[in-house]
Amino acid sequence: MSRILRFTHQFIDKISLSHISQKVFKHASGFNNRPGQNNNTMDYLSENEEIFHNLFENNSTAIAIIEKDTKISMVNDAYCKISGYKREEIIGKSWTQQIPPEDIERLKEYNRKRLINPKDAPKNYEFTFYHKNGEIRNCLMSVTMIQGGSKIISSFTDITDNKMAEAALKESEALLTAFMNFVPALILIKDHELRPIFANSNYKQYFPADEWLGKKPHETFPPEIADLMVAKDREALEKGYVSYEETWTDKENIQHIFFTQKFRIDNPEKKPLLGAIISDITERREADEHIRVSEARLKRAELASKSGNWELHLDSQKMIASEGAVKLYGVDKDQFEYAVIKKVPLPEYRPLLDFALRNLMENNIPYDIEFKIKVPDTDEIKDIHSVALYDKAKRIVFGVIQDITEQKQTEIELTKAKEKAEESDRLKTAFLHNITHEIRTPMNAIIGFSGLINVPDLSFEKRLSFTDIIVQSSNQLLSIITDIVSIATIEAGQEKLNIKVFNINSICKLVNEQFFSKARRQGITLRYKTNLTHEKAFINTDETKLVQILTNLIGNALKFTERGSVDFGYSEKENELEFYIKDTGIGIPQELQKEIFNRFRQVEDTSTRQY
Repeated sequence: MSRILRFTHQFIDKISLSHISQKVFKHASGFNNRPGQNNNTMDYLSENEEIFHNLFENNSTAIAIIEKDTKISMVNDAYCKISGYKREEIIGKSWTQQIPPEDIERLKEYNRKRLINPKDAPKNYEFTFYHKNGEIRNCLMSVTMIQGGSKIISSFTDITDNKMAEAALKESEALLTAFMNFVPALILIKDHELRPIFANSNYKQYFPADEWLGKKPHETFPPEIADLMVAKDREALEKGYVSYEETWTDKENIQHIFFTQKFRIDNPEKKPLLGAIISDITERREADEHIRVSEARLKRAELASKSGNWELHLDSQKMIASEGAVKLYGVDKDQFEYAVIKKVPLPEYRPLLDFALRNLMENNIPYDIEFKIKVPDTDEIKDIHSVALYDKAKRIVFGVIQDITEQKQTEIELTKAKEKAEESDRLKTAFLHNITHEIRTPMNAIIGFSGLINVPDLSFEKRLSFTDIIVQSSNQLLSIITDIVSIATIEAGQEKLNIKVFNINSICKLVNEQFFSKARRQGITLRYKTNLTHEKAFINTDETKLVQILTNLIGNALKFTERGSVDFGYSEKENELEFYIKDTGIGIPQELQKEIFNRFRQVEDTSTRQY
């Protein structure tokens, strides 16, 4: 009786089959017919058989009894439903016919371990089997050996849908993880207590995960950082979203600027989570700073060079211009349109500009042109130099303009200066020719008459005459040298004034006495006139320079006067004195009178001149 009960309890534990129950019933009947046994045994077994039968047939788990020869001797309805076979189609067939080849050996090894020592094999085992329609299904199986291993009670559950859902979930998680790791940002998820529970690989590149994952902010960060972090976390949980910039130092002790977005992740069944997307904008900020600096440099360069750049979108007729171009054209930035800009150049340049633009677009001929504009606000006329390129694919013209007004003015002034320098060089050459001639004349007289003085038979009168000629020629040569020295000092900017008080009447008398003998020899009357009394004739100026001016002018007057008179003097004009020199000589033509104030100029500047 103990053997039957032990077998029965084992059957209950493993959800045994009705077939075994019938076997048990037969064994129990035989045992009950034996002399001396209790008649209640039959009732007990019959009752248990009904329980076992109901358990077997109504169980949602697929159950099969497998004989020692691998043939299936019994299955329940759940087995038929899972496998797709009817009972009569599966009873008597080997279980190996339903298992894919790659799983058979593993299943045999599992059964062997369960037979020898159940502890060596897991209670449940996953394997695959063929459904009747040929589809391979996944199952979770449990195996029990009975009657010394001569029979196997196999129960299993179809987990194909679960496996597919699990695979789909893993794939989804893999894709999500891959996406999160691919996103160029730090992604973090915190639980409702603000502990990080997930971080993508980008996050872990900056901060070691084992230091802060699963820990509250104040457990891993300094108080001032943790306080800000907690405040922002709570604000995001309360409002649903918050964004801000912050500076962090990573594990390499390098500072980074982050743009942080935090948001609430609602979960109807649980407390909400906190998500964070943190973008490292350090390089962007550096790039923005570089752009700002570059734009500032460009702006300064444009303002310094009086230039600007622009682009014309032909399809939309829209123009984009730099601040330099806007300032150069004198048009408001919001009015910087092609229709407005076309009116800025002077009308006579418009055909030339249109022709150059058309040649650029149609024939790819370089657009490099100079023109004049009239600034709308000030009516100022400016010279402009413009260079442009054409992007045929985008139909955009890119141009650079520059104010060359000063350059043009400089070119004009340089041209004038060049012409003036060339004229000056020509005059210097003429002056040198003249001065050489003037030096040679007195030198020839000095040398010639100095030699004649030594003639033995020369009379006293002749010797006296020759001496007088030598003295006059020496004075003439000294005067020429003095003029050359004066010119040199004036050219070098070294001429200085010696201002003092002296009597102008005395100066006029002295100059008259200086030239009186020469004028008498030439048969010319020399006169001077002073309008102030001796007591009132004191002036404050450079005496030497005034005497030099008067002697030069009077000397010139005597030189160019063949007959008549030379008069000089001064007259009062308001609070100044006006000096004059008049002569009856050849004079200076009116058209050449201004030339006397230019350097090295004479009315006649050839080496064969009369005077």
